[in-house]
Amino acid sequence: MRDSEGAMSHNVTFYETIIFEEERCKMPEFTIGKIIDLTNKKVTVKHFTGIARWEGEPKIIKLSNLTCCQVGSNYLNVYERYFNK
Repeated sequence: MRDSEGAMSHNVTFYETIIFEEERCKMPEFTIGKIIDLTNKKVTVKHFTGIARWEGEPKIIKLSNLTCCQVGSNYLNVYERYFNK
């Protein structure tokens, strides 16, 4: 992602909930949540647990670890109503 910050700043304007994928790590994972803070090196995300509850501590993700950010996907469209409760 060359212009990660620019792309994410643009998406924040239109989408509240985003899926962040870190596929290159030893243990690939994804995070679903809302951006709290964004710098040129990291994004801080208020995220959900596996049972759609807000996690207590925000997660910090290095932009260099991100491989994909999904917005407006079918997964989010179906489940977002549960995340917002």
